[in-house]
Formats: sequence, structure tokens, C-alpha cells
Amino acid sequence: MAPKRHEYPCSKNEPSINDVYLLGKRIIGCHSSSSKTGKLTIGSSEDRLFRQSYGLSVAVVLEAWRLLQVHNLLPDGGCFYQLVWALHFMKYYEPELVLSAKFGADPKTFRKQMWPFIHALSELEYQVIIFDNCYKGDQQHDCLLSVDGTDFRINWTSKAFYSHKFKGCGLWYEVALNILTGDICWINGPFEPGKYNDLMIFRIGLMGELDEGE
Repeated sequence: MAPKRHEYPCSKNEPSINDVYLLGKRIIGCHSSSSKTGKLTIGSSEDRLFRQSYGLSVAVVLEAWRLLQVHNLLPDGGCFYQLVWALHFMKYYEPELVLSAKFGADPKTFRKQMWPFIHALSELEYQVIIFDNCYKGDQQHDCLLSVDGTDFRINWTSKAFYSHKFKGCGLWYEVALNILTGDICWINGPFEPGKYNDLMIFRIGLMGELDEGE
């Protein structure tokens, strides 16, 4: 039986690490009657289950929640569990009817409460992805960034959007990380995978941002 929203063990908006693990398990219907968690360390079974279900570590989820608060991006009346709903949706991209049944919510309510968090998270791009972070930890090397492309599946049918990565349609983004710190410093997209390759996208934007000789 799907859990009801008021049954979530973490309805408060200042959750602890243990609260988030319990909430994550409760939302997906795992060990619903348990008030305990196992060993909460990186790589533990609890950690792997949470990452597989939501695509992020608990620490990153808590940091995202903090940033939404700091930058006044929380949706009106937004609760922490709705953020976790949004993360699970973005991880698996299941139909809303399937997820609303899984989460014990009316489909209309689920949509109304989940999508504002997706839009709010997207707004964090301007607070988190900062190009000048490529200089953090700089040791006067000629190369500061590692650049690659990543594809995201979409429910679409078009040759222009066809991605060879998963043999279906998707959107393509260029992402650049600080080699030394791992900070995301640049994101460019979306692009149609069937029309653009890595070099074309690099020339459109990032190439003009690099230092001379980099």
C-alpha cells in the first residue's frame, strides 16, 4: 500500500541525515514500518539504495535544500518531501500517474507540488555553476577544465534528437569541470544530439571563454 504524505517520517523542513534516509526509504515503500537505518556511510547499503533511488547522496540533497532556502527559491508552502519527490521523478522519468500512486498522492496534487521544485532547482544554476570557479586551486597549469557531453532521455520521436548513447531521443549538454576541485564551472545546452557533435558545441560557446593558450 502506498504511503500517505502525513505518514512520512520527515515532514519537518530542517531534516537530519538520518531523517532523509528514512524519508527516502518511506517514499519508495522500503521498510515502511522501520524507524531505524543501517550504517550511514558512503558506499553502505543505505547509501547505495538512496543514490539509486534519487540520483544523489543525502549530503547533496541537504545542500540543495539549504541553497533553495538561502536564495529564496523555495516554492510557496514547499516541504522537504516534495523536493525528494522531484529528485526521484528526474532520476527515473516515470509517468506521473505511476509516481503519484507510488507516493500516495493525487496525480493533480503530485504535479502541483513536484514541478515547482524542479523549476526552483534549475534556478540554482546561476548560484552554483560559476565559470570563474575554474581558477579555484589553480597551480598555474595551462589546462584548468575537463569537458564532456552528457545526454538526457526525453519522451520524443525525432531524428534530430536521436542519441546513440541510449538508442533513443534525448537532449545533449556540454559540461566542464574544474580538474582539481571538481566544481561544475560551465554548462551549455540543450542541443539536439542528431545535429551537433562535441566539437561543434565547443566552438559555439566554451572555446571563446578560455584563456589564451589554454
